[in-house]
Amino acid sequence: MPDTTDAALAPDAQPLISVLIPAYNHARFVRAALDSVLQQSWRNLELIVIDDASPDATWQVLQECTDPRVRLLRNESNLGSHGTLNAALQQARGAFIAILNSDDLFLPTRLAACHAALQASGADLVGTDMRLMDDDGALVQAHWWIDAFDALKRVWADTQDWPATLLAGNVFMTTSNFFFRRRWLERVGGFQDLRYVLDYDWLLRGLGQGLRLAWIDAPLLQYRLHAANTISERPLRANLECAAMLRQHLPQVLGDTPVLRTQLAQLAGQWARIEKYLGEIAATQRHEALVAKEAELFPLIADRDRWIAERDGWIAERDGQIAERDGQIAERDQQIAERDGQIAGKDQQIALLTQALTERWQRPQPVAPALSGTDVAASPGFAMPAPAVRPGQAARAPAGRPQRLGDLAHLQDWLEPRLGRVRCVSFDVFDTLLARCIEPPDAVLERLAQLVAERVADKLPAYSPAQVLAARREAEHALRQEMLAQGLDHECHHDTLVQAWVTRLAGQRDVLLEAFVHTQERRLETLALAAKPGAAALLGWLRQQQVRVIAVSDMYLGHDHVYALLDACGLGAFIDQVYVSSEFGLGKYSGRLHSQVLALEGLQPAQVVHVGDNLVSDMRAPLRLGIEAVFLDEKAQRLRRRHQALSARMARLGGVWSGRHFFEAVAVRQRMLQRAGQAGEAFFHHYGRDVLGPAFATFTLALAEKIAQQRPDKIFFLARDGYLFMRLYERWCALQPQPQQPWPQPVYVYASRRVVAMASMADGLRHEQAIVALYNPKQQGLLSVLKTFGLAAADFEALARAHGFADMAAPLADWNDARLKAFLADEQVQARIRPVGQAARANLQAYFEQQGFFACERAALVDIGWNGTIQKFLHDSFGQRPDYPEVHGWYLAFVAAMHGDFGMGERIEGLLLDARRGDAYERAPMDFEEIFEQAARAGEGTTLGYQAVDGRIVPVLKSDGSPDRQGELACNPLIAQLQAGVLEHLEDFHAVWSLTGYPAQQLKPYVQALLERAVVYPTPEEVEYIGQLVHTEDFGHDHTLDIAPPRVGWLDLLRPRWLYHRLRPLAWKFAAFAHFPSDLPAWLFRLAHLKKRQ
Repeated sequence: MPDTTDAALAPDAQPLISVLIPAYNHARFVRAALDSVLQQSWRNLELIVIDDASPDATWQVLQECTDPRVRLLRNESNLGSHGTLNAALQQARGAFIAILNSDDLFLPTRLAACHAALQASGADLVGTDMRLMDDDGALVQAHWWIDAFDALKRVWADTQDWPATLLAGNVFMTTSNFFFRRRWLERVGGFQDLRYVLDYDWLLRGLGQGLRLAWIDAPLLQYRLHAANTISERPLRANLECAAMLRQHLPQVLGDTPVLRTQLAQLAGQWARIEKYLGEIAATQRHEALVAKEAELFPLIADRDRWIAERDGWIAERDGQIAERDGQIAERDQQIAERDGQIAGKDQQIALLTQALTERWQRPQPVAPALSGTDVAASPGFAMPAPAVRPGQAARAPAGRPQRLGDLAHLQDWLEPRLGRVRCVSFDVFDTLLARCIEPPDAVLERLAQLVAERVADKLPAYSPAQVLAARREAEHALRQEMLAQGLDHECHHDTLVQAWVTRLAGQRDVLLEAFVHTQERRLETLALAAKPGAAALLGWLRQQQVRVIAVSDMYLGHDHVYALLDACGLGAFIDQVYVSSEFGLGKYSGRLHSQVLALEGLQPAQVVHVGDNLVSDMRAPLRLGIEAVFLDEKAQRLRRRHQALSARMARLGGVWSGRHFFEAVAVRQRMLQRAGQAGEAFFHHYGRDVLGPAFATFTLALAEKIAQQRPDKIFFLARDGYLFMRLYERWCALQPQPQQPWPQPVYVYASRRVVAMASMADGLRHEQAIVALYNPKQQGLLSVLKTFGLAAADFEALARAHGFADMAAPLADWNDARLKAFLADEQVQARIRPVGQAARANLQAYFEQQGFFACERAALVDIGWNGTIQKFLHDSFGQRPDYPEVHGWYLAFVAAMHGDFGMGERIEGLLLDARRGDAYERAPMDFEEIFEQAARAGEGTTLGYQAVDGRIVPVLKSDGSPDRQGELACNPLIAQLQAGVLEHLEDFHAVWSLTGYPAQQLKPYVQALLERAVVYPTPEEVEYIGQLVHTEDFGHDHTLDIAPPRVGWLDLLRPRWLYHRLRPLAWKFAAFAHFPSDLPAWLFRLAHLKKRQ
């Protein structure tokens, strides 16, 4: 062990050591970590502790420490490990610095030993052996971590070579094992934003800078291993991050010569490609396995549904027989009752006659003339009173007759011949007049519980949605039991229920939370319900026939609530009265609510027909009272509800099932509101709503989630493809309830790749910028470069010829063409380029200042994306300004093909597709980008530049007279239909999202499957119509692109290599197979295409 005699020096003779503790969620461990530092044999130290906004009691524990050597700081928001460590490094004043994580422990002589080792060796950073401990501080003797650590220590012991040791693995294991001189920090800088390997990266960066490392074999650190360790979090992601980091540092660590560094860089590139290919192959195999599993599962589900349907038929038939038998029994009981009444009447008449005769015989009779029979009958002594009804006995009406109808459409025909007798038709409400788009009905309560849990999260104990829902059910059960105890039915009222529920949660009455629950439950029920087709017409016809219409429902909601739901669904004007079980404590199922309704309406049973879908409440109960009942036996609706309930259960498994459950509900709501399936609907409206709508709506949800996380000051939607996204965002904000924080202001900015590209060349045009123009398959070499950056070709003709460009429009197959590089290196060329770029930059800067871009601290750019070119060039042009905001780019898709992510990291993201994720499921939009651009674009021309008009900077747009614009203008009505369909889909999407709360991430797998179907397996009709659209390529070109490819014949399939090369450059290559009767050719081409892209 190194000499530690420095520890014996007086503290004022010891150099200052700064110990840094980043703390997060370690209230249980952090005090022990502090004590292990404060009890060091080295006394001249400062301890800097930064709490990274821990939600547990970490900060309270830290504040209990009163040692003057301790400085306590706290982040206002969570900065992560790298941010907190960097903040602590800025605070450190010592010549030597040590790091200790808040769950680890220093042994008492660690600082002294590490200082002595650095002084003796002249090294810059030292680490030590360490021991492993568990949650309770007990030493661990056997664990895979120990085996891995021992293997790395053996590499160092055998080689004494730090590059070899660190390329084998991070032997230091943790930032807690870093003790270093200040010059290490000055040379290497702070920690990078890495989740798993920030310590490993820091070591390799120092090694690449030529700094020296040292090692102490004595264990002077105790490392705590528990479930919350970052290394245990996501092993796959940790290893991928480690591999990427090693590729980055490999040339610098091992490359002693430029040639070796170049060779190592090529090796690292090949390594990265292999990892990418392996990821894509694995993703493709997962996709194929899922498709195969679904193919096995769907027939089983279909068989089960068929069996359920058959069983339901048998049950319904049996119920019908039972109902018919009950009717016969009721009729027989009525006949017996009538006979018993007649017998009792006769018995009473006989008794009265016998009594009258007896009294007459017993009194003396005067002699009188004989009376005729008529006189006897009129005599007061023989008047017959009406038979009396015994107290408490209600006479039963004649039994009604059961009737089964398949839907409301047949009810008018059935009622018409009965109108002379029927004065009132009584309807059940839910699943009779109104239908839900989401099943099971408890889904609404689950969503309500989720909203309540979010609402109370900041002021009540941390309730989960399940706990909130359980509290509601407990309150409801108690209230229903109270009603039974009072001799009423098993009912409760919503107002009482909400009060009891909230009191259970809050521990006391909370009228504001009660109001929130009432508002949200009414909102959710309104979104979930719609009138059944034909219901309004039927009720309107009954009103015309002057038949009274009432609604009778077994429901915990109150009268006003139920009427409001009927009214919101367009039926309120047809309903004369609403009766709800919760208002009376009486249910239909017992017959008591039906009896109450008869009494309140002043009607006899024979004057009423009741219609409903429940065999007990809506059929048997009214029949027993003599009310004629119609059982609404809608088999298709029952099957639909069972399908949706099954999807809800399957959604708990994740994968595509969440999206299937969600979009099934969207489709049901569309049918209920008669948005879908209407005859004569325009193709593009249908395609926008049913094909593209799910993708654009899911993107809008993901955008709303990002906004909630990042809270930008403004959102800038980039013309032209940001047009639809802004309309979707504005509509989403309008549909949302009033948020606690206002939505950021949307700003539509006229920008294009051309104008920002021009601005980026204010300091000259570099080769890496110029080749952006060559990505277009129709590129025209140097001419495309000049047109892309707004440079007049005539100004450069002579210079181009001087550099060997006989024809500026000749395509450049080699992007590293020596002529192009020499042309761009020519100062005469750059002297003509810079003034154009400087003028463009000045105009762009003035325009963005006018839009409030530079006044933001945080801004978001929203566009269709692909390469994030506008975000990159904006950063290149203005990133050095002190007021340049923190810019986030949120795009439909980000493929990172041209510029990578240009150092933006998490500040640039494809919300629906991001090629950096390496997910093969996300490939579909990449294989037909044009349809998404067509659907999203505005009808106006692209932005070519800016000009000052009346003191304002206004955009200059491409003229409508240009040939490509003529084609666009002709297609604008079709694009408007597409966008109207997408916006219509958003209405139902938002409603179902409000009812389910699914995050966008859970919907994406299903949406990606829908997009793959649309892109890879289109129908002939889709190809025919979409092929009519005109797609322009206006980034330095005036070309139009043919969307629909030529058809492929059966014989072409025999030449796969030739066929692939023929179709590969086309925009929608898979459309060539749409006319085949089978999807097999498209599927085979898909496999070949994926393999080629690997």
